[in-house]
Amino acid sequence: MHYRKLIILSVITAAVIAAAVYSSYQHAPETAKKTHVLFPGLKDKVNDVSEVVIKDADSTLNLVRSSGTWTIKQADGYPALFDKIKPLILNMAGLKVLAKKTKTPSLYPRLGVEDIDAKGATSHLLTLKDKAGKTQLQAKQRFVKIGEQRGSEVVVTDGLKAGERVVSAGGFKLHDGAPVKINNDVKLGGQAEAQ
Repeated sequence: MHYRKLIILSVITAAVIAAAVYSSYQHAPETAKKTHVLFPGLKDKVNDVSEVVIKDADSTLNLVRSSGTWTIKQADGYPALFDKIKPLILNMAGLKVLAKKTKTPSLYPRLGVEDIDAKGATSHLLTLKDKAGKTQLQAKQRFVKIGEQRGSEVVVTDGLKAGERVVSAGGFKLHDGAPVKINNDVKLGGQAEAQ
């Protein structure tokens, strides 16, 4: 009699374990991360890069390509090592955002991502330029303070420098480093200007 009870209890235990395993797989969180390339389009333009500018709070280093040779501008054209510059550019083209760290500006210094002009900044700004010396217009998230608002017009009271622009349409598609195409025909609310 005890043998029969032991077999029944074993079958019930196995069924409960199987149900628990099945349930845990059904309710398990997704582990696949959605990532996006930080600099889309750069992969197709790596051969167009003719200047790399590395800037921090105290100094600037310009690596310039001229006639197929890389040189250091601040060292009167002293040759730079191509085998160090090439991986830098290629690796930048493949950078992906795995996780956003914070939206709290007060934490930026702890992460080393504060504005390089900020007091005590430890971050670096890396700029890639083409032969014409132009950088691609790119988006950068910035927190601003707004003031008076009339209709679709808003006054930005703090957080912008002279010459900077604000995205007013399609901003939900942007992330830091995303290329931006300016289309002044698109107005706030998505309505095109009448012709």
